[in-house]
Amino acid sequence: MTRGNPVSEIEPGFFYGFERLMTFHCDECELGPTLLEGSFAFVGSFPYILLVHNGMASLEPGAFSGFPTNAYINLIENDIANISEESFRPIVEVLSLGGGSIGLEGSPVVCDCSMAWLALNPGFLESVSGRCIDGTLFSDLVPEDFQDCVVFDQ
Repeated sequence: MTRGNPVSEIEPGFFYGFERLMTFHCDECELGPTLLEGSFAFVGSFPYILLVHNGMASLEPGAFSGFPTNAYINLIENDIANISEESFRPIVEVLSLGGGSIGLEGSPVVCDCSMAWLALNPGFLESVSGRCIDGTLFSDLVPEDFQDCVVFDQ
């Protein structure tokens, strides 16, 4: 555990060679505001990743990769307001295949059309826990409320 250490960045590739590491805690480590691509690129099983209260507002695409389908990625108490499809869909696609999950509780998530990709995919929604800034649980989002958000190519 590296609680409270002023780790502002994790170099891409840092976790290579740690195939047996099962849990990584870096709570209150000042990893925000943006988690960079490749920061959490894993090799082997790495089921518990806990990054609580790090001031993270966004993830670059590819910030997480190589984790197993049953991983638990805990990003609670951060500043994530937008669950962008570009950054989060690759994570959720993997987690939804094996019962894994990502926790976003305590972040000021705005549940608008930017998360229609998540709300319209019940299998994905089961892999993400949290609340909208208005207090609505992600699990209580109604897919029909996001139907008008979808734009189809013609």
